[in-house]
Amino acid sequence: MRKGSKVTIKVKVQRPQSKDTIRGMPVQVQRRPAGGGSWKQVASGSTTAKGTFSAKLKVTKSSQYRGVASQVQQVAGTLGLEHYQARVSPEAKMQYINALQQGGGTVLMIGDGINDAPVLAQADVSMAMGSGAYIAQSNADILLMNSKLSQIGQVLSVARHMRHLMRQNLRWAIAYNVIAVGVALSGLIHPGYASLGMAGSSLLVTLNALRIYRITP
Repeated sequence: MRKGSKVTIKVKVQRPQSKDTIRGMPVQVQRRPAGGGSWKQVASGSTTAKGTFSAKLKVTKSSQYRGVASQVQQVAGTLGLEHYQARVSPEAKMQYINALQQGGGTVLMIGDGINDAPVLAQADVSMAMGSGAYIAQSNADILLMNSKLSQIGQVLSVARHMRHLMRQNLRWAIAYNVIAVGVALSGLIHPGYASLGMAGSSLLVTLNALRIYRITP
């Protein structure tokens, strides 16, 4: 069973016929997945003279977790993903991300669990769900305020628009400074007017950056 998986265990002990009869009482141990399902007997025996009972339980993967790989495969097929993995340990996630980064890739990691925290920190860009573990949120660059995966596309859309605005501002600032400083040094305009134009340039850059609020993802 995967680490962190939950099952429910119950012990059935047959009531003794008298208070003095505590040895040899039949005992059954049953288990079922925490999410529900039928009870299955996993151990049985009888009590000792002291009324104790012990048993070694062989815990196996429940059907709840055996279906994880098929669910991942189904989702990957719906999204058109060629490469996917299921039931991956944190160490394997780290190795996979390192391999992508060493190959020149830029990695976006999305997670919500405690075991995702080191992988979120390793990725170039990371997102954490608002309903996820606090340690995952603290290691992420972006925090989604809810658990809607549809917002991931919206975040990427806003980020692209923001990058476009930043590049516009940088091009304008570089062009203005080169022209204004050159004209001021040549003596064609008074340096005071060049400084006033610099303030106007900064105001223009700020107003252009505020256009991000008009973007509808």
